[in-house]
Amino acid sequence: MIQRLLPVCWRTDGALAWLCALVLLAPVASAQTPYWLDPARIIVVANSSMGDANGNGVGDSMEVALRYAALRGVPSSNILPLALTSSGTSFGSWASFWNELRTPLVNRIQALGNTTVLTILLCHGVPYEVSTAAHGVRSVDQALMTPLALGTVTTPAFATYWQANPFFDAMPGFAPDIPHFLHQTFYAGQLMYLVARIDGPTPEAALDLVEGARYGDLYLHTAQGGYAGRIYVDTRFSNYPNLAALNWPQFHAPSYSNADSDMAYATQWMTGFPLWWENTANDLEIGQPGALFANGVSAAAAPDALFYYGWYNFATYHDAWTWLPGSAACDLNSNSFASVRALAPSNFGGSALRRGLTCGVGCIAEPYLNGHHFPEIFIRSLLDGRTFAESAAISDPSLLWRSIAIGDPLYCPLPPGKVLVIDTLPPPVPTVQWIMNGATSATLRASVDTLGRAADPVRLEGTWGLAPLLSQQLVGTSGHRAVQSEQLQNLAAGGFYRARPVVRDPAGLTTAGAELLAFNAPTGSVHVAAQADTVAAAAGQAWKLEFALELPAGIGSLQWLGLEADALAYGIQGADLLPLVAYLSPQLHSSGNCFSLELQVMQGLASGAWVFRIEVLTAAGLTQHALNVVVP
Repeated sequence: MIQRLLPVCWRTDGALAWLCALVLLAPVASAQTPYWLDPARIIVVANSSMGDANGNGVGDSMEVALRYAALRGVPSSNILPLALTSSGTSFGSWASFWNELRTPLVNRIQALGNTTVLTILLCHGVPYEVSTAAHGVRSVDQALMTPLALGTVTTPAFATYWQANPFFDAMPGFAPDIPHFLHQTFYAGQLMYLVARIDGPTPEAALDLVEGARYGDLYLHTAQGGYAGRIYVDTRFSNYPNLAALNWPQFHAPSYSNADSDMAYATQWMTGFPLWWENTANDLEIGQPGALFANGVSAAAAPDALFYYGWYNFATYHDAWTWLPGSAACDLNSNSFASVRALAPSNFGGSALRRGLTCGVGCIAEPYLNGHHFPEIFIRSLLDGRTFAESAAISDPSLLWRSIAIGDPLYCPLPPGKVLVIDTLPPPVPTVQWIMNGATSATLRASVDTLGRAADPVRLEGTWGLAPLLSQQLVGTSGHRAVQSEQLQNLAAGGFYRARPVVRDPAGLTTAGAELLAFNAPTGSVHVAAQADTVAAAAGQAWKLEFALELPAGIGSLQWLGLEADALAYGIQGADLLPLVAYLSPQLHSSGNCFSLELQVMQGLASGAWVFRIEVLTAAGLTQHALNVVVP
């Protein structure tokens, strides 16, 4: 089915109109879609006041909301743009939170139907903290789980610490399991809602979480040959040789040892994927020297990480993890998901998201032991077939406190009866850009668009270099992503570069992107370059020569092109090379308004000093560049 509802547009520029069209054509859930996976039961909240930092013509928060709706099939009527005063991490006051977010959100929920909406999704650009003088920092996200029981615009209904979460399941498997969320639990006599957030330092980082979730939704499977990874567990105080003897559950309180014991006991629930349990008894974490897995293998690295629970990486991230698309994690510590928008976050959760983690739960400030999500219950809930939003709520003992859930609320990696699907579809052809950062640095950005097809987050590979020598390897941002970036350093100012990017998906399938040509120079001007793979070739040595030009007004602006050579020792000056091009194995390269001619000088040159020159005439005048080559 195709949704034909009229999308709500808040600006009339082309970029936003295009995104609105994506929402208009987004697939909607069929009549067979379970209610807990129904995108029509999500309300997506965006900050319409947030600026357009990535320069694509759409405010960053609105971009995330509209793209999510398009990818997941959320009706346009369920997108709520709010003109928030702050685009940072915190609301300025309780009154700002109440008037700018809580009240219009409640109004939209009531318009859609109080029990129709199950989940609230907050997008990049919506603050996640609110502070009061009496109660300190509280989570915006967790407050919105009970939007009708928050007190008043002047007086928040916060206690000194947290309130008990009625949806929390401290004993999964020992009592009748709580069914999928359907407003069956109440707080203070009022309806509760699931709340999640897609966020990060950039809108692209936020949307990467959705790409990873969609990939896991489709391909993750416990069957042989299915897309899979490892389950990691990290306990602290014992190697627990006899799990059956543990007194479970101890509900974590009143001691760290009880929490550790519960997490150890829960390793028995971790089935379907290989379990790697770091259980050294000396308080070591995965990635630290000396840490060992229960099988005796060093825990210095954690490849193929799919699910992780454990502790205690406070203000620490050991860069030992390789997160797979679809991965989920909960590390119990006192700042597990603080500063999720920082480019270099000083916490486990934010750092893991930067390196490819798809979703996770934790806290934005000190939660205390029993005010934090129970990590083992979070992972068990995902393994049992619940969505990310449900798993976040059912593993959290607290309300009106400091919890946060970062990830796609609809992510449901292991629903009962899931059909095995093997990824045989290569990634889309990437769009590649060269973004100049300064005189000697640039960013090579490769993105794939999977709207209307299966998700396919990618890694970046390929080669690049100062043409014609493409000797550098592209490695890209860590993790599989819809948008990959390579930071290129120590560039020659004004130099001409070529890149041949390749993207690789989690199944190992590859797609080559179009070759990228770029001058490391400010755009808008005519640029030319004569370059070689060596400027000190031996006599008779074969070598490569490349002439390049950039014409901002297009090839039609070229009035005259000259390629010349000088070798004064041999009486050669201004020799026209164009008649010789056909004999030099020419290869023409182009992208955008950049063009280059690569030549193979197979017989080498005679000894002496040589000069190779390119001259270009346009309406802007004559532009030229010369290359000096010395042959001993």
